[in-house]
Amino acid sequence: MSKKKVTFFNEFTILGTFVVVALAGLAIGAVSLIADYQKYGPVEPLVTAPPVGEYRAEARAVVAPFLGQAAVISQVVVPEGADRVMGDLVDMTQERLLGMTVPATERDAHLSMVILLDQWRRALSGTELDMAGVATRTDGLLADYPWLASF
Repeated sequence: MSKKKVTFFNEFTILGTFVVVALAGLAIGAVSLIADYQKYGPVEPLVTAPPVGEYRAEARAVVAPFLGQAAVISQVVVPEGADRVMGDLVDMTQERLLGMTVPATERDAHLSMVILLDQWRRALSGTELDMAGVATRTDGLLADYPWLASF
């Protein structure tokens, strides 16, 4: 009969030690988190959304140059190079919209504007049918949100 040598550092001991240390770290983190919450209270949002009227005025000012060009470009044949300029306008307008703080009641309108701008970007490099479709969707957006139409 051969005797098996028993060692203290086998796989189960190392795994067990790792589990105990991990659980202890989680317990200390949870206690620390609870203590901080009781000390400081809930975290309040850093930025508050503007009133709806101010948001609409700012959004209208951001989107107005684009809507004016979109109305012109959808009624005429696009001259050479205009799609690049219009694409730059679309990018700039979308970037400004994405940087705005939006009231909860206006999220649908805001997302609709951002998505429409993305559709314009794709339609500018597409066919005339794509342009007609995005022009129709632009008219639909203006019908859904008439406060945008005062450009």
